[in-house]
Amino acid sequence: VNVEDLFEMFDQMHGVGRGAGEDVQTSIRLSFMEAVQGCSKTIKYEYFVKEPITGGGRKGFQKVRKNKSVEVNIPPGVESNLSMRVEGKGAEGAKGFPPGDLFVQIQVAEDSYFKRSGVDLTIELPV
Repeated sequence: VNVEDLFEMFDQMHGVGRGAGEDVQTSIRLSFMEAVQGCSKTIKYEYFVKEPITGGGRKGFQKVRKNKSVEVNIPPGVESNLSMRVEGKGAEGAKGFPPGDLFVQIQVAEDSYFKRSGVDLTIELPV
């Protein structure tokens, strides 16, 4: 028996651990105009889940890599370092338990023409 399996059994006996799905974090880079106007983006991400080992006479869990994609509506006016929560789009939960949430860290590219100062857009024009 490995140590991770012991912790998993302890967690299950005390009502924690593999039940609700884990939250997943990913990031996305937006152009300046996408951030200002808002947009819809397909976000592809990967995560790991623990699944029971089947066959071979072994007991325990193994980490399995999963891939998912989700369409996310980005509201107008988002800024860099904003974290958006997309409810129910994280790792799936154990049978009968809800999935986790997806947290999307947003990074906004600089624009060569417009500058942003809080909620204001500015532009410098030669006179």
